[in-house]
Amino acid sequence: MKDLIKYIKAENAKTEKWVAENPKERFASTWTEDESYWKEVGVTTVEEFKRHNLIESIWDLFKEVNGIRPRHVDFDNMSNDELENMIDGLLTHDE
Repeated sequence: MKDLIKYIKAENAKTEKWVAENPKERFASTWTEDESYWKEVGVTTVEEFKRHNLIESIWDLFKEVNGIRPRHVDFDNMSNDELENMIDGLLTHDE
């Protein structure tokens, strides 16, 4: 769990630096660094955090593109590569 929080803090620092470079034009949110929150959602490792974020991204992008949530998608049986490919497809759907 310590590695997860360390990773999140490093990601948040990168985000804050990016925003600080041009604060009038950039906005971004950061991840909670509250260990109890991540335990509650079942994320305790960096790999689980990355996978969680892939799935959350699909959940939102799919709704934006298709007007419905992807309740029919079996995320548990998809690899991270498959999740990344799904995101790429959703991001390029209009091209």
